[in-house]
Amino acid sequence: MNKYINLGIVLLFTVQCSHIPQNTMSDRKPNTVSTSTTNINLDWLTELPGDSKEYIEQIRKIVIRNNKTNKLSDSNIKNASERIAKYVSFVMYNYPDSVSKKRVSDDLISRLMQSSVQFILCSDLNDFSCLEKTPILQPTSDFRIEDPKLKLGEVVQIKDSFEKSSEYYFNEQIFATEDQYDPSNGVAKVLENKIKKIGTHSDKDALYMAIYGMDDIQKTENNPGSLSGIYSAIIDRITAGTTVYGVFDQSGPHELATKPLIFSYVKPPAVDLKKWILSPLNNSDTQSKIPANDLTNMDFQYKSGTQGLVLKLSEKIKSDEKARGRIEWPDTDLMHNKFFIFKENKKMSVWTGTANISRTCLGTERNSNLSVVIHNDEVAKSYLTEFNEMYEYKDAKLVKPDLGKVFIGLNKQKYFPRGKFHKAKLPNTKRYFNFLVDQTELRLYFSPTDDAEHRALLPMLLSARPGDQILISMFGGAGIEYARSLQWAASRGVDIQVIVDSPTACGTGSWAGRNGDSSLIEDNPYQKISTQYIPLQIHKNDKNKGETWKQNHQKIGLLIRKKSDGTMSPEYFTFGSQNWSQNGNDKNDENLIILRKKDGPIKMASAFEDHFKNFLWPKSQNIPQTGCTEILLDIPADGK
Repeated sequence: MNKYINLGIVLLFTVQCSHIPQNTMSDRKPNTVSTSTTNINLDWLTELPGDSKEYIEQIRKIVIRNNKTNKLSDSNIKNASERIAKYVSFVMYNYPDSVSKKRVSDDLISRLMQSSVQFILCSDLNDFSCLEKTPILQPTSDFRIEDPKLKLGEVVQIKDSFEKSSEYYFNEQIFATEDQYDPSNGVAKVLENKIKKIGTHSDKDALYMAIYGMDDIQKTENNPGSLSGIYSAIIDRITAGTTVYGVFDQSGPHELATKPLIFSYVKPPAVDLKKWILSPLNNSDTQSKIPANDLTNMDFQYKSGTQGLVLKLSEKIKSDEKARGRIEWPDTDLMHNKFFIFKENKKMSVWTGTANISRTCLGTERNSNLSVVIHNDEVAKSYLTEFNEMYEYKDAKLVKPDLGKVFIGLNKQKYFPRGKFHKAKLPNTKRYFNFLVDQTELRLYFSPTDDAEHRALLPMLLSARPGDQILISMFGGAGIEYARSLQWAASRGVDIQVIVDSPTACGTGSWAGRNGDSSLIEDNPYQKISTQYIPLQIHKNDKNKGETWKQNHQKIGLLIRKKSDGTMSPEYFTFGSQNWSQNGNDKNDENLIILRKKDGPIKMASAFEDHFKNFLWPKSQNIPQTGCTEILLDIPADGK
């Protein structure tokens, strides 16, 4: 114990918020995984298998090279390098392919250095004060470098109850056929009604939305117009004078559009109207099943509703700066958020979760999803800060001209007006909140800046102990760190059940795919050193049941902790727009929430446990160790 106290005193004067334990890492290869459930205060890293000597020199050189920024002492460089090398050796332990091992480990080390390795430097994965510190080893990615003066990881104390401040809605009609769907009892109706309640006072009331897109807004013979209520509610608020702003994802210029196109929110004169990005597709040969009036020169993931909102929010403007609806740029990655910020009489709340504002995700509930409302100003402020960063234009002086063969500016404009998306953003939001009344901790992350994978998700999985249970429902899961964390937990006696989407999770590198650097159906590399190994179970949505369960679109994880008295209690619960994949964490604009409550379960988490065990799992289908058999056709971009 004294060595940790001494370390704290030394680092207080030498390195800000280091939390690097002074003990030297043991490189032992255990014969068996420890069966103890009581030594939970030990440094988690010492329990991992793997020989750090294989990677220590490679990592030490990288840490030294980056130390001009970090300014660590020699002893701290040594210790940090040893800990990272130990973690890498754990991930690469017993790697089955000797030919690709060097490439995979090099990629892993490179990605770690671009990320927050703070969790590796913390001895206790349940110590949020350590996990949320400004990283001691500053990431090499500029978009992840945070200003320590902002104190983004310091806890925000909220004098309220999370349970009383939140609502949650699971898609419950996924096993009913579409003609049996009851829209009056649907989640879409809940969102519609909340939008309708917003007032029109210019200072007190407002609606902000960051959504992947919207479709199915018109009722026709073949379409139910399942989102027409939400769309109409938004249009009504705009017309009534409510302050409404939005940012939307887009897919670039339509492949059939005649180029160049005018990139502007201002409607151009008639002579140039066909060139406008928001005009109907200027090529009549659409070769598409989508109605021509739903297509514009700029393409979107979801048609008609997205274009309609952008047009309405840009109506009658004279300059791009006046546009209240803006599209993400560039289109190489996704603005994959699905959140609304409601401001009613100056009080703010947030609608978020896993559901796109699309027909199958929300409109007819064909996909499994979760929608959550949080009524709290402090949490909403972080969402609003993120929204404003995406919405507000960059300084034109800092933007290179974009004029070219595909796009042209309006009135000889030399750059496209755009906000900060993807890697153009910086960490700038508070991410750690504590609801004092019921002692619920909420941590909030926006990708790609905040690195939820390494700050929260991996620590949650790696903290699992023998007797615990992990339930995961995931649309797109991939990545060797996730796979090894789950396999390590299974080897320690953690009962794990995973439902993935079919066929999304069958692709190369995905959890149920046979090709890639890792998957959950391959042999567990830690199984042979375990005395209490529990086989990991992985299922997929069963499309043989009348195609009613179209997609397993959730991005949800639950850790159920086994208490000392033998009872089980949901302790960690996480959800959001972010798939557990490298693109979701490192490229797309996403949001993710992770909740923890040590004393007593979170109601939302308990509800998911029941939803998973009694609703989704019995209706899902086992994936054999041979892997998926589906042919990968028309995988949606959401799967990135």
